[in-house]
Amino acid sequence: MDENEIPYKKFGLTKTEYHEFNGSLGRASYHVYTDFEEDGECAVLYFDGDEGAALFSSVVDSFEGSGFNMKLIGCNYCDIPFIMMEEILEIFTEYENGVLEHLFEIEPNEFRFRQYSEI
Repeated sequence: MDENEIPYKKFGLTKTEYHEFNGSLGRASYHVYTDFEEDGECAVLYFDGDEGAALFSSVVDSFEGSGFNMKLIGCNYCDIPFIMMEEILEIFTEYENGVLEHLFEIEPNEFRFRQYSEI
């Protein structure tokens, strides 16, 4: 992926922060972006901490909108622990049900960050 295509700004990150999360050596993390009004998108930027990054998006053409899209960013593989994949799935399920803002108590267009240091 071209450096200009890396979606760090959408998640409230600088380019430096993006690269720090991407290479944090074992500290898996994800960042959530939601936009309920403009484009109706929910997106999760996930880092495995070892140069693996994935972008999950609610914008999907298949499955009648009941699913999400995953794109690897600048890597060939990305490791995800079960607990974080479950959380990401829950984010999209709740978003689809229209209650994400209540689940995490955040306003639309705000950012959410989660990091696991024990992984």
